[in-house]
Amino acid sequence: MNTNEKINLLVTKLSYYAATAKAYVESNGKCVYCGIDIFDDPHLYAKAAIDHLFPKCLYRALVNETENLVLSCSYCNNKKHNFDPMELEIADGKKAEDILKDKGLREQVIDGIRKEISLSEIKTKRHVEKFYNGLKEGKAIIRG
Repeated sequence: MNTNEKINLLVTKLSYYAATAKAYVESNGKCVYCGIDIFDDPHLYAKAAIDHLFPKCLYRALVNETENLVLSCSYCNNKKHNFDPMELEIADGKKAEDILKDKGLREQVIDGIRKEISLSEIKTKRHVEKFYNGLKEGKAIIRG
């Protein structure tokens, strides 16, 4: 099944928005920043985010550009927050729009964000484990 067929199935069968479906398919269901598989855990799936690579608060003209949308776990999305990719060395002298149009540059920017903010699958898994431990402890306290 090709990319467009996958996107169409997500839209028609599961009521995904087209841009959301594209972000999921493009990243194979993994967070673009840490690589954790969003489908491995219902909590990760429920809290997954469609992140604006170039933050919408800084790049209003790119808010609806599908190339500006990427799949992110909630942990990475919160850590990245409003980080401006134009601060990366790779972006020097380039326009955000041109970076988004060039698949290679776009991937380099994603990799640069990952390194700049120190995002990794190991850190995300630790965060998720801490969340689940807190959930279990809270349940034990509340329910005895």
